Amino acid sequence: MVKNIEMVNTTMVGIMQSSNAGSPVVDGALNAMLLKQLKDGLGQAIVKTMTIKMVDVDELKVDSNNETLVLINNRVLKSTTVPAELLGNHYLTYDNEDLEKNSFESFIENVKKMLS
Repeated sequence: MVKNIEMVNTTMVGIMQSSNAGSPVVDGALNAMLLKQLKDGLGQAIVKTMTIKMVDVDELKVDSNNETLVLINNRVLKSTTVPAELLGNHYLTYDNEDLEKNSFESFIENVKKMLS
């Protein structure tokens, strides 16, 4: 059962490789908005039972109990060397551009599916 959601911070990864959406400032704004939308979208009943936080790539730890869902931007996944064991069995990738176009609802629905 998932008890933690860790969203990988995109602002400090590949600053010179900013997303197509703009710059690290844009990434930071999207990160903050995504985290807020995620907490709001999941609802208080779920949020109260788990830890939801932003982490840097170097803060990811092996989760042998599979209690952590890692949310990671595709650009971060491609531009860093994140070992598979750090992602575990529960991870979900996303693109900033998709979030901008489709809003956050479909992303939150995908997270809910991963939690069920």
